[in-house]
Amino acid sequence: MCIPYSFLTHMSLRAPFARTFFIRSQLLLACVSTSLLLAACGGGGGASPSSSSGSTPAGGGTAPGVGGPVIGTLSGVANHLSLVAGNIGSPGYVDGLAGAARFSNAGKVAIDSLGNTVVVEGMVLRKITPSGQVSLLAGGGPWDPESGLLCKDGSGATVSFGPISSLAAGNNGDIYVIDSCGQVRKVTSAGTVTTVANNLRYGTFSGLTFDKASSNLYLTVQDGWVNNTYLQEPLVLQISPGGAVSTLAGKPGVTGYADGQGGAALFGQPSNIMVDGAGNLFVNDCINGAIRKIDKNATVSSIVAPTSNLVHCPSQLMMEASGNLVLVDGVSGISRISPQGQMVSTMPLPVIANNDFSGNPYYPPSTKLWERPMTLDSSGNIVFGNFTAIDKISSTGVVSTLAGTDIVSGDQNGAGQLAQFRGPHKIVADAAGNLYEAHVDQIRKITPAGVVSTFVKGGPQAGFTSAFSLAMDPAGNIIAIDYSVTFPQPGVVQTQQAIKKISPSGAVSTLYSTVDPVVLNDVEVDGSGTIYVLTGANAVLKLSSTGQLMPYLTLNGQTTNSNYFAIDSQGAVYTVVTSPVNSTLHKVTPQGTDTVLATIPGPAAGAIILDAGGNLFLADSVASVLRVTPQGTVSRYLGSGTNSGTQLGAGPGGLWNPVGLAISGTTLYITAGNALLATGQ
Repeated sequence: MCIPYSFLTHMSLRAPFARTFFIRSQLLLACVSTSLLLAACGGGGGASPSSSSGSTPAGGGTAPGVGGPVIGTLSGVANHLSLVAGNIGSPGYVDGLAGAARFSNAGKVAIDSLGNTVVVEGMVLRKITPSGQVSLLAGGGPWDPESGLLCKDGSGATVSFGPISSLAAGNNGDIYVIDSCGQVRKVTSAGTVTTVANNLRYGTFSGLTFDKASSNLYLTVQDGWVNNTYLQEPLVLQISPGGAVSTLAGKPGVTGYADGQGGAALFGQPSNIMVDGAGNLFVNDCINGAIRKIDKNATVSSIVAPTSNLVHCPSQLMMEASGNLVLVDGVSGISRISPQGQMVSTMPLPVIANNDFSGNPYYPPSTKLWERPMTLDSSGNIVFGNFTAIDKISSTGVVSTLAGTDIVSGDQNGAGQLAQFRGPHKIVADAAGNLYEAHVDQIRKITPAGVVSTFVKGGPQAGFTSAFSLAMDPAGNIIAIDYSVTFPQPGVVQTQQAIKKISPSGAVSTLYSTVDPVVLNDVEVDGSGTIYVLTGANAVLKLSSTGQLMPYLTLNGQTTNSNYFAIDSQGAVYTVVTSPVNSTLHKVTPQGTDTVLATIPGPAAGAIILDAGGNLFLADSVASVLRVTPQGTVSRYLGSGTNSGTQLGAGPGGLWNPVGLAISGTTLYITAGNALLATGQ
């Protein structure tokens, strides 16, 4: 049995060093961090002999060979960033108008009485006006490094919240929140925060609602830990305008299911709570499979009983202006239910963007729609935070974005934004400016106009299984490292590694194959067509004319964490050594002399290419592309270096997770997130 390596890893192709870890430990949970590494001549980014065509691109570059990439000298700073194909949806933290704003972890939402949408993002509140303008409302102030909290009232950015459990809209544009500080706090529309009730020492706070008539707040509590003590408290609390807290329904220490008055009623794990115009409360008691009603006398009844099989956990409960309840459930879909518990309408769950950051392990995984906290706007649209965007669903099931950007990933070919990627990594260019990308079990071609198509598809009959690291030779052949995982017998995992050649017509041949546990990390080709590979054993090997990998350079011991390299026209190898604070760019001559060419800010410097002028470009795989001159001067060529997400337009623009780089003429191409981007006008 043979499994494509990318089948196991295509949703997490960015974590450094994971390929080495996978093959050495033979675990199936590895993720690959790859990037384009064009070599100096033919396969990469260095100056090289003129091609037979004799063409010379603008900027003083030369054509490295028939079919190979045309590499020019890039300008000192990128003046413009544009989308070639894919989707620029990305996490970030940027205020601005609607689609120009960026979110990283948009979660709970509420809509205030003025029509503003208030979003919980981490420990801050951000506000979206009816016109779509996004700004900070409150939070982000100083915190206590020991407890991680400060719980400080104030205004705007001086306010400190703990993790916010729930929020609800009040009168006059006010928002009420409860956080891990054990406090209920009021936030005005101007961002002024005051404490309404404190020292709430219960289990886990789950739902919050505000009764506009009485100005009482109602809070649901589930079981949870408080000061190393586990509290079993499925309760509904009432908080008066003066901050007095009392138990309205439920019995401390007892979980169950029983209707009745006050403490005679029992709940499972009450979550969402809503209040109607008459002061009746409705509680999502999904553990019991019920929707419970609490009248003004604290009498609890079940308007939707467990026998209905309608309510499941997790699910979300909301209330329309008409008083109908809206239940979003992974089994039942979207249901509208009358206050008496009668079904009004049902609708299937729509497909929403999977804003899981393309499998990046440093961020939350995909969350299903019915797990996302949500609310209703005045038009009856369901509004919810979807990590990198605030999305809404109309009453007819149409999904749209209110602010931020959705991350769209997939396998669809097409032109421009119709094409989809799954975290594209290495790319290479041919003489005509076409780009090639290893995509799961295929290699795809992207024209300069942004048309994406399948160039060659892998499989048992195709000659390759899962190519990931690509280079281009002077004749226009793609050279690829191919991985597959086999199970020769039960309990035994074997990794097959190969170097493949794919001709311009798509014909696949094998140049080298091995089951050696030493990992082949990356491949490059020089101007003469010689193939080099970087291994997990901290060495660069050269493929001989007889198909053998021969020693070329043993890198300095400190470069054992390098997965990237480039090679120039003199045979010098460039690698990056990463560290938590700063990385170093090393130049190693064919004689083995190792020189630190430059210090690179940040821990994530990676992909390296050279232009015709000998300038190096590095994708830091976080937020920028850096330029290093032959003399070692470092500057930011593209991107802000901050948490801005991908931002198109005038340079330096913004980048999220840039990985692959390729030069065609004087244009730099970048893979970032699920997009292929280009510099220039």
